[in-house]
Parts: sequence; C-alpha cells; structure tokens
Amino acid sequence: MKFENLGEAVNSKYPDYFPFVPEDESFLLFNTRRNDGSTEKKDGNHCSSIYISRVKEGKFTQAIPLTQINTLTIDNEIVGLSKDGKQAIVYEEEPNTQKNSDLKIIEFNEYMSPANAYFLPQVISTPHTEIGASIAGDSSCIYFASDMPGGYGGIDIYVSRKLPNGKWSKAQNLGPAVNTIYDEDFPIISSDGKTLYFSSKGHAVIGVYDIFKASFDEEKNMFTQT
Repeated sequence: MKFENLGEAVNSKYPDYFPFVPEDESFLLFNTRRNDGSTEKKDGNHCSSIYISRVKEGKFTQAIPLTQINTLTIDNEIVGLSKDGKQAIVYEEEPNTQKNSDLKIIEFNEYMSPANAYFLPQVISTPHTEIGASIAGDSSCIYFASDMPGGYGGIDIYVSRKLPNGKWSKAQNLGPAVNTIYDEDFPIISSDGKTLYFSSKGHAVIGVYDIFKASFDEEKNMFTQT
C-alpha cells in the first residue's frame, strides 16, 4: 500500500478530514476548518465547511467550498456519500451550544452543484445526537450512529430502510455483533451492501477507536462480525 499526500490543492494548515469519493473517483468531498470567513469557535477552531475537489486529467483540482450548503456560522459536515455521488448526507450543528446535530440529504445535479436539500425524518435525525451515516449503494438503506436511548450503551449503529411508500422505516439497532456497551460510530456500507465498516471502542480494541467490519448474513438477515 502506498500513501500519497493530495497536496496544497486539497490540504491546508487547518484540519481537513472525512474525505468521500464516488465509485468512479471523479471528485472528492471533504470537511475543513480552515479560516475562510467562517466563525471562530471558543476552542479556537473555525466552523467546519464542506469543500469539493474535482478530478481533471488524473489530478485533483483546487478545492472550493460548497457555498450553497455552507453557512459559515454553524458546523456543516459531510458524513456520507452514495456510490454514484448524487446524494450526500450532511449534518449541521450549532457551535458553542448544547444543541444536537441534524442530518439532511443533499442531492447534486449533473454539474455536482447542490440542487436539493432536505432534513431526514426523526426516525433517523432524532432529538439525540447523530454524526456518522452512510447510504447503501441502491439508496434503499441509511446506516447511522446515534446515542438514542434503548441501545447497548454509548453510541450504537442503526439502520433505516426506505419503505414502498417512500418513507423511512423506524430505526433498527444492528445488534450485539456490531454494537457493544461502548461507542460504535462512523459506519460505512460497501457498495454491494454486504460489508459494514465501522469504528468501535469495544470489541477488544487496541487503541481508543479501532476499525472493524461485519458481513451481512442473508440467511439470518443480519450482520455478523468477521
């Protein structure tokens, strides 16, 4: 495996994190806390914004902000992207308050400009805290992490499925093969929907947050850890 820094076109001296690319790798979406006119928070960081860098002749071009989405006065972060790159999940969070974040769907047009945005229903974007989320390849499921009550402890990973009427189902906990009494977060579902990657503070970790994967067992209709 070879690691390559994406250079000044993408990176800055500020935190740049949570990169997402579609299946064809034609662009990169990521979050940044660079000083681009965004509000400075009490911890010295600036409010997070979402940037995009398109690929031209095999190279990432200069990253620019998604001005239609970024507000500069609150945190805006991408937390999930569909495999075709047409839908992204973002969350918004008020800085310097105890207000929880809200998840929304961003739909892009053919020019990769945000064309539509709407908040997800409360079965996903609950009154509690949701940060990590991932869209299944066929957009039929959303996997997300939440500290809503009733889980195994801390932050758990849930799934909500799109019903025939177009609405999202009640969130279902993924069970003890994935969740522990500790925090599980940042779920990423593979494009074929068969493998779930996630971070956990449980499952006999080596450090604070380690990366794990679980495979979907079609006979049992559930994820089992591998």
